[in-house]
Amino acid sequence: MEKISLLQLDQLIADFPLINKSSSKSIIKSAIKPSVAISACLNGEVVRYDGQQKSLDTKTVLNHYLHLSNICPEVGSGMPVPRPPIQLVQYSVQDLEKKSKQYLSEHTKTIHVVERDNPQRDVSEALQAFSQKSLQQLDSKTVAYVLKSKSPSCGIQSTPVFNSQGETIAIGSGIQADYFIRNAPTLLLIDETKLITEEQCASFIFSCIVLSDFFNSEESLIFKHEHYHFLIRLFLEQQQQILNQLSAHNQANDYKIHFKQSVEDLINRKNLGQIKKLLPL
Repeated sequence: MEKISLLQLDQLIADFPLINKSSSKSIIKSAIKPSVAISACLNGEVVRYDGQQKSLDTKTVLNHYLHLSNICPEVGSGMPVPRPPIQLVQYSVQDLEKKSKQYLSEHTKTIHVVERDNPQRDVSEALQAFSQKSLQQLDSKTVAYVLKSKSPSCGIQSTPVFNSQGETIAIGSGIQADYFIRNAPTLLLIDETKLITEEQCASFIFSCIVLSDFFNSEESLIFKHEHYHFLIRLFLEQQQQILNQLSAHNQANDYKIHFKQSVEDLINRKNLGQIKKLLPL
């Protein structure tokens, strides 16, 4: 399988006809790096429940090409470091009825975040409030979010969900991840397990550069659609048809959602080395 190194990524960036930059080689300068949010623990902050570090091995590479903004939902919602571990719990209707009728009426969602060793301590509302606040305060130019897998706040379909007896009954998404999945459809969401190798990082960085260039350009949608025709032709036929229709009707918001999904799908189907060979650069 054709692979690509970070050195080759630099060359691809240099040759890539970005909309906003007269010289795309300048993309790695700090002033114009694509903005990406990241779970703070992955970027070296000591914010985990056990007070230990959980830095991503490839964070130096990511910081070189991207402007990373740290987010920790637990600390942001007022929890200390260290702190008792928390977990996702799905209560049955019977469990909720045992608590009180008022509790049942106020908690229509059955998945909660509670302290592992003190289930009566429910921190769901604090984390939900922070999720909403953090999205509102996110830099409008942010194009992606790197999340901590298996976390009760940040896991993307990787977090264990327990019942009230402490048994694992499902795998789901954390409170923060779930909120962003539902309310930030143009953000590229990824967890650190997909950023282990140099090739994986190169593909992600390339995606962020393309999305940042496209989303933050002040050019018209039609101009951007025509400019990126050389990349769009690598998308699946159905995706191309949808983007053509959205461009023709100037539906910019829907276009951004489908363009992000198409870029993500392309990177999942072909590695960057294969894509580079297909581009007329």
